[in-house]
Amino acid sequence: MASSTSTPFFSYSQPTLPIFDGEHYDYWSSQMQTFFISQDLWELVEGGYEDLPENPNEAQQKLHKENKKIDALALRYIHAAVSKTIFPCLYGLKKSKEAWDTLKQGFLGNEKVVAVRLQNLWRDFDNLEMQKTENIQVYFSRVTEIVNQIRSLGDTLEEKRVVRKVLRSMTEKYNSATFIIEESKDLSTLTMHELMGSLESHDQKLKRNANTDQLVDQAFQSQLNISNKQYQGESEKRGGNQRGHQYGRGRGTQNFSRGRGQSRGRGRGQYQNYQQRLNNSCRICGKSNHQECYFKCKRCRNSNHSQKDCWHQNGNNTNEANFTANAEGEQLFLTCMDPQNKSSNLWFLDSGCSNHMTGNKDMFIKLDMGVANQVTLGDGKKANVEGRGVIAVNSKANNTKYIHDVLYVPNLTHNLLSVGQLVQRGYSTTFDNGECIVTDKKSGTILAKVQMADNKVFPLHMPQKKLALQANVMDESYLWHLRYGHLNQKGLQLLKQKDMVVGLPHIDRNIQVCEGCKYGKMHHLPFSKTSWRAKAPLELVHADIFGPTRNPSLQNKSIS
Repeated sequence: MASSTSTPFFSYSQPTLPIFDGEHYDYWSSQMQTFFISQDLWELVEGGYEDLPENPNEAQQKLHKENKKIDALALRYIHAAVSKTIFPCLYGLKKSKEAWDTLKQGFLGNEKVVAVRLQNLWRDFDNLEMQKTENIQVYFSRVTEIVNQIRSLGDTLEEKRVVRKVLRSMTEKYNSATFIIEESKDLSTLTMHELMGSLESHDQKLKRNANTDQLVDQAFQSQLNISNKQYQGESEKRGGNQRGHQYGRGRGTQNFSRGRGQSRGRGRGQYQNYQQRLNNSCRICGKSNHQECYFKCKRCRNSNHSQKDCWHQNGNNTNEANFTANAEGEQLFLTCMDPQNKSSNLWFLDSGCSNHMTGNKDMFIKLDMGVANQVTLGDGKKANVEGRGVIAVNSKANNTKYIHDVLYVPNLTHNLLSVGQLVQRGYSTTFDNGECIVTDKKSGTILAKVQMADNKVFPLHMPQKKLALQANVMDESYLWHLRYGHLNQKGLQLLKQKDMVVGLPHIDRNIQVCEGCKYGKMHHLPFSKTSWRAKAPLELVHADIFGPTRNPSLQNKSIS
């Protein structure tokens, strides 16, 4: 009977220790601490063991011998975990605690050095800001590194404080995600891993939306991906006797622009020979013996067709191709359809808009250009606000209505009507059954009923009111020049620069000429000559018309 030796299911091989070479002591010490805890040696390395008393008994001698043996094992692990350049620092040390404290003192520093390092780490933590070029993983790695260093040096940093710091330091791209997290989750119990997962899911949604926007940006573009083999196959099928260019006879060139084919010559050979001849020949007729091509239509003087094929002769502009290439691109004339016309009289009710906004400056009857601010759009981008004013619109009853506190945003392509601002001014908005009803709360009058469009928006058509004296608006800089007693331009700019006046708008460099200032700076004005002069005594009498008075003067005299 053959004998066999059995092998154990598990092998207890010595784990690989991290080697310390003088750099990144924090990481090395953290790994070694975990290793010592797993081997039940950390209490001995951190606290050490007591030496033998003067007259030890047998139990004390036995305990000291066991501690010394276990401590030697821990010291052996420390020796194996340092490089040859670091080992001389531990030469001659007999206890693991002495070796551990020596490395900690040499590479981490004393209490003062640790305090300085902690101060720098806290400063880095307070100044944490996500860069626009960073993604979620890179930024969270940077935050985690600083947090772990602070905790390894002995300071306490709670998880909820780190979570709040990360939410405050995210870029504008994640504003909507941070707002949702702050409103829907308990920040006191939210961990960094949960926060990272939520932000990563939001980042994936942004990437999908970016791909969709890229498709919309490719509107009215033709992407024709026709390979050489496809072209050669078409050439072989037609035997090389095709009229025009690559695609045979037809109205349109390689990019399918309207008009008859550029060439009527017969072509033979493969695609490479065709391309070589095309580069050296005329782009109109295909020949190379002239500089200016004579192949032009005598009717419209265009060079892409002949006179008999001219589409001006029938008085219409409708052309149809006789032949269309079978090879089509992935996206041919991708059209972005907007069912609503972009009109200046069209306003969109927006519940996510905090203020009424428009990009049409001509709509304002009163505009304060001194208001400067920024608004955050739905895609996370910021737009500059260059003014705030009043817009007059015409109601169905032909009454003039005024929209107050409308922000002027030059880069805005649509007029936005804020639902929140309407509610704040005493109006109620009800969305039900595919329509929005705007009602005045005080009178109960229904002001507008807006039907939902096909693209799920609520467009409100409000014609602009044509006012007779709309342009009769005093310049803001000139108005403040008068308010401050004809103060000069530099003085007004100084008041604005140092914020000495609340509500003072931006002062233009060139204030309009003030007529009062011109009169005040004149040295002498001639008196007009009187048309009549007295010629006899008492003909012109200058008299004091003051009096009579009831109250006597200080000298007890009265005027009667």
